[in-house]
Amino acid sequence: MDNSYVYIEEDDAEELTFRKIGRFLKKGWLRMVVYSLVALALAALVAVPIKVFYKTEPAAVTSIEFVYNGIEKGENPNGGSFDRNLIISPKVLTAAVAAAELTEKLTEITTLRAAMRVDAVPDAEYVKLVEEASNGNSALKDKLNGTTYYPTRFDIVISEPSALGLRDREAITLLEKVVECYFADFAERYSVTKMFSADVFNMSLRDPNAEYTDVYDLYVGAVNPVYDFVSLLESKSPSFISSKNNATFASLLGDYNIIKLSLDSFNNFILVNNIWKDVESAKKSLAEKKKQAENELTSLNAYVDSLKEQISNIKPQENTIITPTGTTTTTTYPDLYYQYQDKLNSAQLQVKTLTDRLNNIEMRIEKAAAAEEETSPELIAAAKTMLTGIESQAASFVNRVNSTVADYYETTVVSNSVRQVRPAMITMMDSNLNIVVILIAAFAVGLIIGGITTGVKISNAKYNRKRAVFTDEQKPDGVKPTEGKGE
Repeated sequence: MDNSYVYIEEDDAEELTFRKIGRFLKKGWLRMVVYSLVALALAALVAVPIKVFYKTEPAAVTSIEFVYNGIEKGENPNGGSFDRNLIISPKVLTAAVAAAELTEKLTEITTLRAAMRVDAVPDAEYVKLVEEASNGNSALKDKLNGTTYYPTRFDIVISEPSALGLRDREAITLLEKVVECYFADFAERYSVTKMFSADVFNMSLRDPNAEYTDVYDLYVGAVNPVYDFVSLLESKSPSFISSKNNATFASLLGDYNIIKLSLDSFNNFILVNNIWKDVESAKKSLAEKKKQAENELTSLNAYVDSLKEQISNIKPQENTIITPTGTTTTTTYPDLYYQYQDKLNSAQLQVKTLTDRLNNIEMRIEKAAAAEEETSPELIAAAKTMLTGIESQAASFVNRVNSTVADYYETTVVSNSVRQVRPAMITMMDSNLNIVVILIAAFAVGLIIGGITTGVKISNAKYNRKRAVFTDEQKPDGVKPTEGKGE
C-alpha cells in the first residue's frame, strides 16, 4: 500500500516582526541564559587557571627611574626629546657584554638587542586616572584625553635568556652591567665638560697686529657669558663647593670681577695714552663699525616702533562686578599682549646695549683722530705686558669655571638623575590573556548557541504542528491526523 502524505501548509509571513521577536524571546530566554552561564563557567575554568598559574615568558628584568626636572615632560637633561632606546643602544650593550665577560656567547649585539625591550611603567596616579576614567567619570575622561603622559620609570627586559644561550646568573649579571654602562653613557652624554673655551685668550700671540681696542672688545665678549652662566648656577646652588678645586660659584664671581677690573684698566690705559698700532687702519675700521652699528640701531628702533603699535592695537577686556558694597571693574589683557610686551622689553634692552656700543665707537673715533701717527714703542710694550697678564688670568679663570661646572653637573645633576630601583632578577612574565575579554566572548557565544538552539526548536515545533491530511485510500489503519504540540 502506498503511504503518501499530503500536508496543508499554513500561510506564514516571512517578514520579521516585534511579535515574532517577542515570541522567540519568550520561548528561548531561559535556554539562552543557561547556555551563556554554562559557556561562561567553562571559559572561567579554562582561562583563569592559565592566567594565574601559566607563565608564558621567563625573563631577566631590572628597573630604573629618572628623577631630573624635565623627564615628566618627556625631555632629556638638555631639553631635547627623551629616547628610551638609548638605554639599550648598541654602544651600551657592547660595553655591557664585555664587562660581563660574555663576548664569546653573545657575538651579535643586534641579536641581543632584538631579544631586549624597555617597557614604560606608569605611576600609580596615572593608573588610577585611567581606571576611574574607564569607569565612566566624564570629568576624568576629559582630563585623560587632554593629558600626555610621560613615564619616568622603565623596566629593562631580556626575553627568554636561555634562547640566547644564557644561564640565569649570566642574564642577571648582564642586566646589571647594562645598567652600569647606561649610567656611564648617560653621564658622558649629559655632563658639561669644557663649556667655555680658554683658547680665545691668546690674541697677543695669535694676532700681534690686532688693535688693542679690538682685543679688549673680544675678551669682554668672551668673559661676560661666563659671568651670566655662573650667576645662574650661584642662584640655584649657592652652597655648592667643588671637590676638585674647592671653588664655589660665589668665589668664581669674585674672580670674574677681578678680571673685569683688569680689562677696564687696560681699556683706560690704551685710550688715555691713545695707543694704536696702525692709527689709519684703525680709523677706517672704526668708521665701518660705526656705520654697521647705526644700521642695526635704525632697524632695531623700527622693530620697537612696530611692537609698540601692535601693543596699542590690543584692547583690554573690562569686567564690571556689582556687589552690595559697590561696583568693581577689572581690566584683563589677552596673552598676546604680554607676549608682545616681553618682546618689546627685550628689544629695548638691545637698543640700550647697541647705543652704548655706538657711543663707545664714536669716542674711539675721536681719540684716533687726535692720535699721533705713530705710538711710542714704550707705550705699546706696556700695553702688551698688561694684556698678556690679563690673558693668563682670564684663561685660568675659564678653566677653573669649566672644572667647577663639570664637577657640579657630575655630582649634583647627572649622578642623581637616574637610579636603579629594582635589582636584576629572573622572573616569569604573566600570560597576556585578557580574562575579561575571554569571559565576555564566552557569554556571547553562549547566547548565540542558545539562540540557534531555540530557533531550531521553534522550527521543529512549527513543522510538527502542520496538519497531515490523508486520503481515505492512503490512510493507514489506526492512523489519525494529529497536531503537533509546540514547546
